[in-house]
Amino acid sequence: MTVPRVRLLIFEVDELTAKHLAVALHRHLEDLQRADYMPPESLRELERIALRQARSGPDGTTPTPLGDPVHPRLMKLLLTKEEVAELLGVSPRTVTRLIANGDLTAVSIGRNTRVRRADLERYVDELGGGMHVETKAG
Repeated sequence: MTVPRVRLLIFEVDELTAKHLAVALHRHLEDLQRADYMPPESLRELERIALRQARSGPDGTTPTPLGDPVHPRLMKLLLTKEEVAELLGVSPRTVTRLIANGDLTAVSIGRNTRVRRADLERYVDELGGGMHVETKAG
């Protein structure tokens, strides 16, 4: 029995979404492997494509500096306000306001303020609920 093939249309997404997709595919493939299920090679190829895209910058060739989706455990767990601002596409001042308003949870390590990656992802996931985020002028 042959499995019918379909054309998967690829569309443009932001860098963070590409990284999420790559991590999700990687974790799914790991889960399948743990369950002793051999995924189709096309799924592995899709993971490789997502990984390649997630690792490249806006010009398609420059490596990104904010973590490696192949190994989610090696991604930075704590981010600076500047890194959070870059990922959200807002100013560091906006990140400071989000923290002060209690919209985004931060932790203090000595004199340093950091945002847990998990808290940032939770905040982004909840954005669909009608929250307004001030973006960088530019």
